[in-house]
Amino acid sequence: MQNLTEDDFSEFVSFIETLENVVRWTATLEESLHATESGRLHLHCFLEFSRAPDWATLQPLTWRGVLPNCSACKARGPRWREAADQGHFYCWAWKLGTRCVRTSNHEPWVHYTVRGTWLDLLWSGHKLSHEVYLEYAAKVRLGFITRSKQVEAVVAHEQMRAFEAEQAAAVARLAPLKRPFKADVVERLQAWASQYEELQPRYKFCVLRAGSRCGKSTLAKSLHDLFPWKPPFIQTVQDDSSADLRSYCRTRHGYIVFDNVNSMQFVLSQRALMQSNSDVHSLGQSKTGIYRYSVYIFAVPIIMTVDHSAEWDSSEPWLAENMELIDLYEPCFES
Repeated sequence: MQNLTEDDFSEFVSFIETLENVVRWTATLEESLHATESGRLHLHCFLEFSRAPDWATLQPLTWRGVLPNCSACKARGPRWREAADQGHFYCWAWKLGTRCVRTSNHEPWVHYTVRGTWLDLLWSGHKLSHEVYLEYAAKVRLGFITRSKQVEAVVAHEQMRAFEAEQAAAVARLAPLKRPFKADVVERLQAWASQYEELQPRYKFCVLRAGSRCGKSTLAKSLHDLFPWKPPFIQTVQDDSSADLRSYCRTRHGYIVFDNVNSMQFVLSQRALMQSNSDVHSLGQSKTGIYRYSVYIFAVPIIMTVDHSAEWDSSEPWLAENMELIDLYEPCFES
């Protein structure tokens, strides 16, 4: 039915109230979220009859010359009442796109018990917003903590995906501004990267050291454009004392960038990790161990950016032996 309005819904409710043998009803006016035409509305209604109607014709239910798409409740016996109440709740629930709801004095949590599984079906079907789902879950009470944690996890995941999409869009907009890197800088990186073509017990990490605005971070994050590597995992270190690789994925990330390292102690305090050796490394250690996790980064290239103003001594014996230092005193990109 085309071009329904809230006034039409009131008229439909008045029509339902005149039907004989209808003892309970719940009706809703909703926007068709998947329709090609924006703002298109439709009606849902759950009816209970004092005696079974003629399902072959349903002529008394014709409204404005339109015969509704009706089907009978299939539940029988003891389960019929619960199934009927679920039908009422489906129409009563404030789903995405809902405009109006009315019922014939058959309110959830007043006249019937709402099952948590009813909410789960609507929420998992993307029919309820997170807020409405939690509001109803609190009224159901049983299982509220579990449902709250589920919503929290889903919201965090959706926010992460939104951030990633926003970041990807920003990177795409910035791409035309990138300038080619200088050939001599790329050659020095190639000399370091060539070690990963051979099997070794451990590898040297690369340190890009330069002043501010020399392009060292952009260069480090662009190595997958220069070498046949997957995109990097990036941790902006600053004053962090340890690596945070919880989100590192060996199948998705081709190398690791520790960006903006402010102190060489970040490296010296986790030397085995920085060598990309064949050990499984335990990170996130605490007194209780509840935050500990393991990573395996054998033969994964590691590059870090260090500003000239950072606390860094390239002559420190272990650093000098295990790093490939590329010290830049001018921009690394073509002018």
